[in-house]
Amino acid sequence: TICSGTSIQLLASGGAKYIWTPSTGLSDTTIENPIATPTKTTTYKVLISSGTCEDSAFVTITVNPQPTAKAGQDKTLCIGASTEIGEAAQAGYSYNWQPTAGLDDATKANPTASPTSTTQYILTVTGNGGCTAIDTVLVTIGTIKAIVSNDTSICEGASAKLSASGGSKYEWSPSAGLDNTSIANPTANPTSTTKYMVLVSSGTCIDSAFVTVTILPPPNANAGEDKPICIGESTQIGTPAEAGNSYSWNPSTGLSSPNASQTIASPTTTTTYTLTVSNAAGCVKSDEVIVTVNQRNERSFTLQPDMVTILPGKQFT
Repeated sequence: TICSGTSIQLLASGGAKYIWTPSTGLSDTTIENPIATPTKTTTYKVLISSGTCEDSAFVTITVNPQPTAKAGQDKTLCIGASTEIGEAAQAGYSYNWQPTAGLDDATKANPTASPTSTTQYILTVTGNGGCTAIDTVLVTIGTIKAIVSNDTSICEGASAKLSASGGSKYEWSPSAGLDNTSIANPTANPTSTTKYMVLVSSGTCIDSAFVTVTILPPPNANAGEDKPICIGESTQIGTPAEAGNSYSWNPSTGLSSPNASQTIASPTTTTTYTLTVSNAAGCVKSDEVIVTVNQRNERSFTLQPDMVTILPGKQFT
């Protein structure tokens, strides 16, 4: 009996010449000790002769199939975690794992592995006739450290690029204000100050980190109430300045101080002025005021004699 894929040497004696049949799987059919490598169970006949004397004999080689050994895919674990290795058992086969450390049962086809250090397990599967097959699996004990970008501050309506590293998968929460919660570097555009958490994982190893996106308040932009004036007149627009802010008016036409919070406006036509305010953090806000220019209405008056009263001691012209 042999295992599939292996060989055995045959041996005949008692004569001077030898003829083996069938020839399939034989290294030589005319010698007394050929090497046989059949792919299936085969009965060989040898014809032995010496001069005119002949005799024959038979030998059967039983070929048992090789078992299949499947130790499974390599795994990465964190310390204290466990994983199943191997695959489902096949009827009629026996299993043996080496080393046995960290295994719940070293004779199972698919034991649970909980090693404390990186370990390569060797699986030996034994089938009919003692035929064996071997496979290996590597269980790596790893560590993971979530690394995240620094806390950041943005102006209302702006966005910030977050970043994380240290693993192969990323999951951000909460999702509010994020363009993608499952990438390493999402863009955040929250409407209020938000603390984000990222779960970083690789295999069964998981770690977390946090980053806060603070929303900075915008400056106060107040261009004042809309004003009507007559042509050739002036009016004040804007409101008192606040410390730390810078101011800019557009257009600057007809303004006495286009970079002040309050300025005198003397437009010749109705004009919409836009006040842009920037604070120390770089946040910007705008407001508008309309200065309406009205044309003067000239009128002529004629005085009739009966409309005039001359007061004593007064001279009327």
